[in-house]
Amino acid sequence: MPAASFSADMLLEPTGQALFTELSDSMIMMDVKTGDYLELNLVCTRIWQLLADGKPLGEIYGILQTQFVVDAGRCKSDVDEFVADLLDRNLVRPVS
Repeated sequence: MPAASFSADMLLEPTGQALFTELSDSMIMMDVKTGDYLELNLVCTRIWQLLADGKPLGEIYGILQTQFVVDAGRCKSDVDEFVADLLDRNLVRPVS
């Protein structure tokens, strides 16, 4: 199955379906509808923060490339994979 790919100008927002708490370098998130728990690593925590701050995906790619010193292709692929998972779980939705 091909990996998801999203437009750089795409904006997403949390749906309010998750409760979360930030730890020193990660985040624990609970989906209130399913009861599933997720532990987000440092990078995924940063992506969640940037989505919640209203940053478009293109800006998120750039911030992460600088902050974590990762090449553009790998960064976009990893972000898009995480975003696809969040969308599948209904934890974020596109902003219209």
